[in-house]
This record gives sequence, structure tokens and C-alpha cells, in this order.
Amino acid sequence: LIASRGEWGFWPSAACAAAGGFLATQTGPNVRSTMVNVTRSEQRGVAFAAFTLSDDVGKGAGPFLIATLVAQRGRERAFSLAMLFWLPCAALCAATALTVEEDQ
Repeated sequence: LIASRGEWGFWPSAACAAAGGFLATQTGPNVRSTMVNVTRSEQRGVAFAAFTLSDDVGKGAGPFLIATLVAQRGRERAFSLAMLFWLPCAALCAATALTVEEDQ
């Protein structure tokens, strides 16, 4: 919202977008490697099945939810809300840092 209102220039907005894009793409590989390291081998299949299922449901339901939000709230507000939905996921990913060493 800040960048779309012209309060920031192009380069600060681009730097924030690049940093956010870089950090957001790290989640998938990190979750997979963490699951390999902290899950016992006999439970690994179930853990990966649950992860894959939730990931695929998110890929399918996400566009539907965004399309619904765009229809109800408008494009700018819908994508702003979608970015806020990412915050609980980020908090849970950050919380793994508190227990991963004990789990290994």
C-alpha cells in the first residue's frame, strides 16, 4: 500500500519487493530439509504426505480465495490482505528455530 500511494520511490519499493521475494522463496526448501532432519525415518512418509497435502491445498485454494477477495474488496485491498495472511506462516517458520536443535 505504501508503494502504490507514491510515498516511496521506485528503488526503495523494488528493494523491499526483492528482499521479500528472496525470503519468501526460502520456506519450501527449508521446510523439506528440516523435516528430513527432525523426523524419524519410520514417520517421514506420513510427515511428508501431510506437508504435501497442505501445500497442494494451499496452491488450489489460494487463487480461489484471492479471486473472491478481489471481487469483494478490490484488487489492491485483496492483495494487501493476502500478504497479511502470510504473517502467521512466517511466525510459525520462525518458531521452528526455537526447537530444531533439540529435535535433531
